[in-house]
Amino acid sequence: MKRFLNVLNGYSLLFSAIVFLGGWTTNVEAKNQFHQTNAPFVGAELFSNLAEEGHTRITLKKYYSADLAEAPATEFVVIHERELAMVYKYLQLDLISESEIKDESPPPTCGPSTTKSSCMVMLTYSTTIQLPIMPAGYDIVWMQPQLDEMGAGLPPDEQSNLSLSIHIPDPMTARTNAMAEIAPLQKYIFCSGQTYELPLATDDPDGDRVQYTLSKAHSFLPLTKETASNQAAPVNMGILKSEADNLSLDIRLRRPPFQPLSETMGFTYYELLAKNKSASNLDSKTGILQFSPPNTGKYLIGITSTETREGTSISNHQAVFLVDVL
Repeated sequence: MKRFLNVLNGYSLLFSAIVFLGGWTTNVEAKNQFHQTNAPFVGAELFSNLAEEGHTRITLKKYYSADLAEAPATEFVVIHERELAMVYKYLQLDLISESEIKDESPPPTCGPSTTKSSCMVMLTYSTTIQLPIMPAGYDIVWMQPQLDEMGAGLPPDEQSNLSLSIHIPDPMTARTNAMAEIAPLQKYIFCSGQTYELPLATDDPDGDRVQYTLSKAHSFLPLTKETASNQAAPVNMGILKSEADNLSLDIRLRRPPFQPLSETMGFTYYELLAKNKSASNLDSKTGILQFSPPNTGKYLIGITSTETREGTSISNHQAVFLVDVL
């Protein structure tokens, strides 16, 4: 009976949102203003922990170079109902920790006069939410605009941008699970022509089997026009109108699938993929990445972690790193 009431409650919220559609407009000007961090974005990872009765802890880890001026106090994710293709909630994640990652090795010297520190700052944002029963579950999306300075001043759709998304199963059928995080990146500056070992694996809290694969990073540009969810009404309009995140509503409410970042206009990075054996080799079991960049420039590394329990895949999520090769 309790689960039946939960279902009725969940759908009543959805129907209220549908009724609200007639009075809602998405004609909002994109302001193209973002958190002023004054430090290069290095990477991010989005994952979650699932407990009983739909209690879900969502966590985002972000990496910046060590000259970060001020850490943003909040980040935002959008929760989409997968089956009904609607927005359930625009959710604030709060900054819970800020830690410095010191590269214990000497600063890389790539040439006679190039010496640069590879230290970083890792920011962790998190919050807990109880999700109601929903067939097919939820997609949770986080968006990072303006990956570099080249697109400054351009509309968000013309910049290099990044999205991370995870799928949360229906709380009625989901297994309790704590996702295995990707090990923190220890450096983001490398020398071309050298080989590095990057350990990515961590112990899974539940003892599940974890496999690691190189994967494509995605922009927040929709794969097709139909995936841009600018006609979906969210349940909690109040926080959606917050000025804390200055992306326009039509961008905030987009849902997967998104375009691969390497297929967007103006893509200028080297993409690390399994087929490019000259630059990488990832052991799927140990999570050790052999990184041998042949050229100078920025390299985009997407790592997907997949958990299996009793032979069944129960979760997967991605970490994306944008590293410099001198």
